[in-house]
Amino acid sequence: MRPRWMLLSILAFAILTVGLLVGCRGGQEKAAATTAEVPVTSVLVVRAGTGDIYQTETLTGTIEPQREVDVQTELSGKVAWVGYDVGDRVSRGQALVRLDTALAASGERQSEAAVSAAQARYGQTRVGLKLTREQTASQVRQAESSMEGARNRLRQAKTTAELTRSRVEDAIRQARIGVDSAQAQLADVKAGTRSQEVDQAQARLEQAKSSARLAKLSLDRARNLMQQGAVAQAQLDSAQVEYETAQANVRVAEQALDLAKEGARSQQIRVAELLVQHAQQVLAQAEAQRGQTDVAERDVRTAEVALEQAEESARLARAELARVSSTEQDVKAARAAVRQASAANVYSRTQVSKHTVYAPISGTIAQRNVEPGEGASPGVSLVRIVNLNPVRVTCEASELQVRDMQVGQQGNVLVDALPGRSFVGRITDIAPQTRNGDRIFLVRLQVPNEGALLRAGMFARVQIVTGLHRNTVVVPRDVLLERGEKRVIYTVVGDKVKVRDVEIGAADDGRIEVLRGVRAGDVMVFGGQSLLAEGQKIRPQLRDEATAATQKAETTAEGASPAVTQ
Repeated sequence: MRPRWMLLSILAFAILTVGLLVGCRGGQEKAAATTAEVPVTSVLVVRAGTGDIYQTETLTGTIEPQREVDVQTELSGKVAWVGYDVGDRVSRGQALVRLDTALAASGERQSEAAVSAAQARYGQTRVGLKLTREQTASQVRQAESSMEGARNRLRQAKTTAELTRSRVEDAIRQARIGVDSAQAQLADVKAGTRSQEVDQAQARLEQAKSSARLAKLSLDRARNLMQQGAVAQAQLDSAQVEYETAQANVRVAEQALDLAKEGARSQQIRVAELLVQHAQQVLAQAEAQRGQTDVAERDVRTAEVALEQAEESARLARAELARVSSTEQDVKAARAAVRQASAANVYSRTQVSKHTVYAPISGTIAQRNVEPGEGASPGVSLVRIVNLNPVRVTCEASELQVRDMQVGQQGNVLVDALPGRSFVGRITDIAPQTRNGDRIFLVRLQVPNEGALLRAGMFARVQIVTGLHRNTVVVPRDVLLERGEKRVIYTVVGDKVKVRDVEIGAADDGRIEVLRGVRAGDVMVFGGQSLLAEGQKIRPQLRDEATAATQKAETTAEGASPAVTQ
């Protein structure tokens, strides 16, 4: 809809045009003599300026409850009580509707009686089982203890037998080795000294004598040097000790040679024979101990028999305990009956509790669908609760608009039903994909609603600042005209109109950013552009943007103020 002042301007221009036509028709006779005067149109103009402007995206949407719940019952029954009406505030957990509980309460009392009976049967079977089980379990423990003792004795007998066998065999082997060694020694003694041993003793004697002669020469040399004062007394003493040692080695070698030449003595042979006899006696004693191994083996067999008897006793005791298990099954069945009756009782109590329907959320009753005496069934809404603080605004946005938006960003919410009021909300989520492939994204904002002014279903406009353009060309919104997909601005060059195609950017209340087509300082027509033509001569009246906006507001209030005058 065009502004009122623009319509008045158009009307004035039309009247002026008609007057001009009449005047021209009346002065046809004078046209040859005089030159007709061309009218000059006076227009309001402003200059393009520079400044900062916010990039603002305006979205439209609908106010919705933050949460909305249709409260239903899980059971079928007759409504006995409804506690709230439309518009009432309720809190989470408050009772909303009650169904008649007569049948459900009767079932609960029956289930309680069944629990008591099952508990009594369970107590009787458990007492009888306790006595039988304790006695049988004691017998099983005794049998298992005897079996474990038999196993330990068997292990001990086997260990003793193995140790006895090993000890006897080791003693026999050692005795046989001793006999062999004594017999070999006796043979060596009887064989006497071998000629090789005499030769070795003779060679050691010769070597000792040679060392003695060398030591004698060293001693004599040391005495001579001592007398000459060439050596110290310590060196002479050392040479004396070496000579005496060499003499002692000669005497030892001579004795060894004498022993080697003399050979074995009868006394040595007798000693060797006694050693052989002793070793043979030790062997006979070791072999006599084989009987101990047989005794140990008999102990092992006796322990094995005792273990078999103990295992049989344990098996019989376990069998008796297994027979007790049949009684345990009776107890388990009685206990299961108690659990089953208890579960049925819990179910009955739950059914009784479900006859009362509670508020799942806090909010306001938006709909009440039942009255006392009516029937209720699952899947049918009893009441509807809405939570309107905060509210949610769901908007549609293009892919270019959501490009610069992000979760948490602030938006100014305007509602036509509440003129002059604005509300601040924040973006809570942006749809990750378009809606049904139509290139439209859903954007949701959360808006506080403390005074409950906002109601579900209201139409809302949301202004979201997505950027700030600094020091850019800014013009009033009223200088812009749209011609199809083009946007033009009527500029003034000298005293004529020039139409320019422009590209616009950001826009806020009353101002737009011009990216191309107009520069700062250019003069532009402020109103009535559609009545002007390219190249038309005009008389511009310069007004700044603030004056023009004020005049526009005053003109609208007064009801008439032409934007184009003659």
